[in-house]
Formats: sequence, C-alpha cells, structure tokens
Amino acid sequence: MSTHADAGGDNAASFLIQTFSYLNLACHAQRFDHS
Repeated sequence: MSTHADAGGDNAASFLIQTFSYLNLACHAQRFDHS
C-alpha cells in the first residue's frame, strides 16, 4: 500500500496532466475557430 503522501503526489500529477491536456485541447479549438 502506498502512503498518504504518495497518494497525494499521484493525485497532483494526474491533476496537472489532465489540466495540461485540457488547456492543449482548448488552444487547438481556439486556433480552429480563428482560422
């Protein structure tokens, strides 16, 4: 079993990855709208 700190780190990393992916998709969407 992982410790509470490890679980928090995994959650933070997952959150950052999801946020980055969302921003990347939003950026591409804006480019398509402006083109």
